[in-house]
Amino acid sequence: MKNLLIVLLLSLPLLAMDLKLKEGSVVAHTEMLMDSEINPTNNSLKAELSIQNSDITTIKGKFWVDMIGFISSKTDRDESMYKEI
Repeated sequence: MKNLLIVLLLSLPLLAMDLKLKEGSVVAHTEMLMDSEINPTNNSLKAELSIQNSDITTIKGKFWVDMIGFISSKTDRDESMYKEI
């Protein structure tokens, strides 16, 4: 019985499935005094997600983006932003 329990516990991670992020983006909304609003967008969103037994309530993982990937409608403003980061 003990061996069966150990085998079951060790095989639990094998039941989890990896999910792939097909597409995604992050928009950072800010407002400035001289500009009404700045909305740089980053389309290179990365993720590590998993789900167990196709149960949507068990989805867990991480999302992240690189700060250098945010691009707005004004490239000169983006260059200034990158210098400050």
